[in-house]
Amino acid sequence: MKNRTKIILIIGFTTLLLSIGARALAKTTITKTIESNQITDSSLFEQELEEDGKHYILSGYEELIAIPETKVQTYTSDEKILNSNARASLDNEFESSYLYEDDEFKGELKLKDYKIQEIDNGYQERIDSKYIYFNNLPTNDLEQIAKEQVIQGANYVLINVEWSANSSLDVDGTVVPTTYNGKALYQCVIRTANPKTYKVQAIYEGIVTKKNGSNEYILTYTEKEDSKPIVEEKHNNITPVFIATAGIMMIGIIIMLTNKNATVYNLQKGTLVKLKSKRIRAESVIDITDCENISGNNFILVIKDSSYQKLNGKRVYIQFNKQRKEIILTSHKIGFKF
Repeated sequence: MKNRTKIILIIGFTTLLLSIGARALAKTTITKTIESNQITDSSLFEQELEEDGKHYILSGYEELIAIPETKVQTYTSDEKILNSNARASLDNEFESSYLYEDDEFKGELKLKDYKIQEIDNGYQERIDSKYIYFNNLPTNDLEQIAKEQVIQGANYVLINVEWSANSSLDVDGTVVPTTYNGKALYQCVIRTANPKTYKVQAIYEGIVTKKNGSNEYILTYTEKEDSKPIVEEKHNNITPVFIATAGIMMIGIIIMLTNKNATVYNLQKGTLVKLKSKRIRAESVIDITDCENISGNNFILVIKDSSYQKLNGKRVYIQFNKQRKEIILTSHKIGFKF
């Protein structure tokens, strides 16, 4: 409880010091942010300025390298008329990447896909002729000849038949045909589709970077004292050191007061069970009454090596319920019972 009170007081005091230092620093310095498209020499910055009736001089600056602005960019190429839409064929016709650049951005885009439009080039027509022969017909009458024939899935129409005698008789010196052969001409209009072609454009996509990225500079100005000469970057050095020192002191004191250097263990079936850790000094009391995981009456007190040299030979107490055990520190590890 005493340590906690000390910690609270130390934190409060250190916070007060930091607050005072910060207010002192705020009163004497101001900052200004500017942008530039190129790294600028400090001599080109505004060296002095006035604000709220006070005169300030440049005491330092910090350069913030800006991350260039980027964006996703797509590009569609000029179209090409090609005979194939196979991917391998298209890859041979177009580049795998495209160097993109406009007024603000540039970068390399990678081939992503193709935009393909099929072109129907119509068809061609031609007349195809087929002959079918008929033999040993009784007459040369067209009625016995089919007017249409389906050949290889196409419908052919009868155009003409050439007749010739197959057999004949001599009647009173006149040869009279008795059977006939026929040569029938059938024709069909064959339509053949012209090969298709393809209108193709390559689509590219990638990250492009802004060409003229600007850097930011944070300029620090220190209030000028009329009675003292202007010395760049040497004003108000005491205040930051003061603040840093106070902060380090606070951290060090808190660590020192909260670092636990003693631990009580309960020996249970050959296993050490941790009960409580605490920072102790001579005559300190470690109360284990509120520890719920106690079993048996074998205990060990362990002191950290870093603290034992100061505590060697000192006396401490272990409290358990209404019993208080006195222990003289003669070793890093001391076993005891109640």
